[in-house]
Amino acid sequence: MVVVGSNIPIAFGLKSSSAVINAAVLATVNAANVQLSVKQILDISTSAAIQAKISVTGALDDATASLLGGFCITNNTQNMLLWHVPVPLEIIVLIFIPGKFKARKTVNFFEEITNFRQNALEMREIIKKAKTDFLKTMTRNGFLVARSFRYDTTPMDVALKNKALAVSISGTGPAIAALCHKKDEPNIIKAWDELDPSLILRSRVSCLRLI
Repeated sequence: MVVVGSNIPIAFGLKSSSAVINAAVLATVNAANVQLSVKQILDISTSAAIQAKISVTGALDDATASLLGGFCITNNTQNMLLWHVPVPLEIIVLIFIPGKFKARKTVNFFEEITNFRQNALEMREIIKKAKTDFLKTMTRNGFLVARSFRYDTTPMDVALKNKALAVSISGTGPAIAALCHKKDEPNIIKAWDELDPSLILRSRVSCLRLI
């Protein structure tokens, strides 16, 4: 049995499941004094996620971003890491967590999958430009996901108006992430406070993903 303690709010799309699985795999590997490659660790993590029934694909995108940090592009159906680059340390991430999350049981997955399919061409165009401008890609991806899930984009709009470098949505909570420079942090937090969030987390950026 593995017991994990964390202050990460659950069910808000912060990818805690993948982070916990990675931590368990790394702890086991270290305890056994075994040397594994990054790919081997990710293969174990994604396989564990499928077996635990917390992901259909294994969530390689989440696992990779959690393990490596930086900006990651993956092909989950083929379980392949396509691209990875670090994010400059002077960029920080602010996370807006709404007072009420959209519980999974209230999500109409059939409707939303249909919406995603209708937006497939636009998503492919976004992904093509990811390597050359990941900040713009992150933002465009966020608004496309919001449109497909019919989420309120006000927290993203507010952050951009206060000089956020990029914004996006994660999960079915959803959590909102904004990347910014240190000098712009107070204005974004103040603007979000006016929207009455239940919690705002701030940390050095550690992981980004394309949904």
